[in-house]
Amino acid sequence: MSTNIGVGLSVTQDSHEAGRSALAHAVKGFADTKNCLVFVFATDEYDHAMVLQGIKSGIDTRNIIGFTVAGVFDNQVMEKRGVVVGVMQSDEMRYVLGQASGLGKDQYAAGSELGDAFGASLARDDENALAILMPDGITNTVSLLIDALFEKIGSRTKYTGGGSGDNLRFLNTYQYLDEKVMQDSVVGALITSEKPIGVSLLHGWTPISPPMIVTKSEGNVVKELDWQNAYEVYSSVAKEYENIKIDDANFAEFAMSHPLGIPQANKTGEHVVIICFRRPAQLAKGLQLQRQLFKLFSALVSFSTSMGYIAPCFPSM
Repeated sequence: MSTNIGVGLSVTQDSHEAGRSALAHAVKGFADTKNCLVFVFATDEYDHAMVLQGIKSGIDTRNIIGFTVAGVFDNQVMEKRGVVVGVMQSDEMRYVLGQASGLGKDQYAAGSELGDAFGASLARDDENALAILMPDGITNTVSLLIDALFEKIGSRTKYTGGGSGDNLRFLNTYQYLDEKVMQDSVVGALITSEKPIGVSLLHGWTPISPPMIVTKSEGNVVKELDWQNAYEVYSSVAKEYENIKIDDANFAEFAMSHPLGIPQANKTGEHVVIICFRRPAQLAKGLQLQRQLFKLFSALVSFSTSMGYIAPCFPSM
């Protein structure tokens, strides 16, 4: 018994060829492509249906899942435009894929629908299960989706995933399942294994300022840090430590690599990292927090009735 993993990157502009060549690089060392799970990540300039067709031209499987992203990387190479394909092959694992639409309208219903699809194949004695979730990243928060899914398949299953992006436009993102391209949806894969599956979350940022108090917020918009305008405080930190002046044109790109961190109550000094972005006309220079899959994030960044501590985090050198 064995497990093989391969990753391929293509930056060619032709959508079909980008999908085909990225897959070819990913499976280059494989003896065959039986029992594979294929992950696809593409920037939004591509014809997504053609990318998937290119991938399917080189592999006979319906186990294809993925979404659009703000950028791609392969080993040490990072690109703002490209297609990345990851392939996992194992005779020790089983894969079940599913999707649910209408995420923006009713997260709980979407989670229940996906949970039903997963639960139908999850046996009572399946102790090693992992649910990989890929929701529309434009949705404000997906905590209700996770709640519904948890009710269906329970605590024996581990959970991981992230939200789709569109290169900082915050307009439309796309999710992939087999050859289908969707919007306002969540796609997912349930992996069951004969061996234990582990999940870990780490990041490469470290705080560069003392903690600040969130003194005013509304929903997921932080309006004040230490009784001052949150955007102005964030901008002053960027100027002091990076010598970068933030304005409406460069804020979103800068904020993607310079998130806010919430210190954790443990001995390791870890921070939960929250990406923030701003839409000046709507937020009156507040910092809007991008919340994704983790319920912990939702609990910590909703400061509407209480105060919390937060610190800007910049990449570690």
